[in-house]
Amino acid sequence: MTRTWTCIYHFLVSSWYIFLNYYISQKGGRDQQKSKIFLNGGQWKYLTLLNLLLQAIFYGVACMEDVLKRIKGEKDIKFMTAFRDLLFTTLAFPISTFVFLSFWILFLYDRELVYPKALDGIFPVWLNHAMHTSILPFTLAEVILRPHCYPQRKKGLTLLALASLAYISRVLWIYSETGTWVYPVFAKLSPVGLTAFFSLSYIFSAGIYLLGEKLNHWKWDCIGTACIFFCWTCGHFDLLAPSHITKKKGRRQEIGLQPIQSFLPAQQWERKDLLQNVLPTHR
Repeated sequence: MTRTWTCIYHFLVSSWYIFLNYYISQKGGRDQQKSKIFLNGGQWKYLTLLNLLLQAIFYGVACMEDVLKRIKGEKDIKFMTAFRDLLFTTLAFPISTFVFLSFWILFLYDRELVYPKALDGIFPVWLNHAMHTSILPFTLAEVILRPHCYPQRKKGLTLLALASLAYISRVLWIYSETGTWVYPVFAKLSPVGLTAFFSLSYIFSAGIYLLGEKLNHWKWDCIGTACIFFCWTCGHFDLLAPSHITKKKGRRQEIGLQPIQSFLPAQQWERKDLLQNVLPTHR
């Protein structure tokens, strides 16, 4: 997909998520039944709605990065590109995938645990699928659309853990202040059960993070946070940021390559340990 179409895509998806956030907030203020749902913590107590806000922010940043890249060039917006990748890899992809999987698993098991039938008369079916279904195709499309630089695994999982801890702390604080749980499933669990549930949820989301890393590697043929590009003309290897490499019809294509570092001629790369020694320095 060309950069122009990528920018248009990001703009449309960003607009969609902005519309959803606006629609839910406006309807919540006008409809008395919806207002009751948002009592004791407001609409931002729900992970689903926090995820919609997160996706709107991410696609807005992605769209802005696309525009600035065309105006200023890649060198002048490295910070925004790095922020875009960090936001997607550590939060946008894991959380949206977690919301999709956890919601539908619980919904199919017993919908009263997460989305009581009474909500069908308040939220239309299309809105339910917009909040819990379409989020997965959008996030998978982003994985396929462009490569993303993943941070060090420890750093990425730590940021995800901090986000998870922040949400869990808010859920517990709301319960301590109001005596009501954000989701009905929490009321069914003992303190030990809650601890196990929250721990398993983080392990599940960490697994999703690692899955995203593997998908990025599979689609864009990346090693860690960088890609190896071989120049057949000069016989040198270059270590490139994933945003500069793509694959088309089984061949690597050059897209404004800006090597991070050039290495020795190919004949000196016979030992695999040389590659392993070089890559960590760029993580």
